[in-house]
Amino acid sequence: MSYNRKSSQKARKSRNNNLHRDTAHKHAQHVSSPSTTASAAVKFHGVIRNDMVEEQTASAGFVPFTFSTSALLLISSLIGAILVPQVLSICGVSYEVTLVQSLSLCVACALGYGRYFVDTKRGLCRGFFLTVAITYILSSIGLYCLLFMGF
Repeated sequence: MSYNRKSSQKARKSRNNNLHRDTAHKHAQHVSSPSTTASAAVKFHGVIRNDMVEEQTASAGFVPFTFSTSALLLISSLIGAILVPQVLSICGVSYEVTLVQSLSLCVACALGYGRYFVDTKRGLCRGFFLTVAITYILSSIGLYCLLFMGF
């Protein structure tokens, strides 16, 4: 009995070692072979592959964000939160009012542009204007509550 148990344990270890060796060999071939990486270049849409965009769009109902849209939102947020209020406060306009309006407008326009021009190439349409308007209104209300009401 002990002999059968030992032989089955050896066989299991051998199978595991062979499996590990095979996957390591395949991985090494895939990583080191420039011809496979050049011929099978995978294109990405944001953080997912292009071939998965249609699947996610169908299942979730929206196109995923790309890195360029995220960068656009970050840059517009910095411009709307720092640059515009500082410039207008030098001219004598209230900093808080300028912050609420400029940050809301910059983020809303960047979100609309990113979603309808960068991510989906749909351009100017009803959805673009709805996205900009709704984002502007909601972010203005949120920022007003944060700055003036102390929430």
